[in-house]
Amino acid sequence: RSFIDKVTDNGATLHVESRESVTVAGEVDRVYRDVSADVISLAGSGIGAGVVLVKKGFSDVVVWNPWVDKAKAMADFGDEEPTGDIPAPLSRPSQYKNMICIEFGEVSTPVTLPAGQTWEAGQTLVAA
Repeated sequence: RSFIDKVTDNGATLHVESRESVTVAGEVDRVYRDVSADVISLAGSGIGAGVVLVKKGFSDVVVWNPWVDKAKAMADFGDEEPTGDIPAPLSRPSQYKNMICIEFGEVSTPVTLPAGQTWEAGQTLVAA
């Protein structure tokens, strides 16, 4: 699977993912291109068994996590320091360690339609 990495080189280089499973141990902002699988399973270490994502009509998969520095700059994210001015449950520290954003899209080759034409795509998320 090939991907662009917006963190390490602002998407300037096409990288090759050799791992079977993608893990997160720092800031991640990647676009995996031309993903052939229509179903992606997300296994978590938290509550529940995971999530299954099903795509229709999309070719790319975006994987994103802000990690500590960007999470600190986001008003709705906890960071390493708990605060008393943000209402629960948003005041929990280290929220960035317990989340991942995975979404399908047409990022590497955006869809362009002539007037009057349509295009359809979708995604379904199922708690597993």
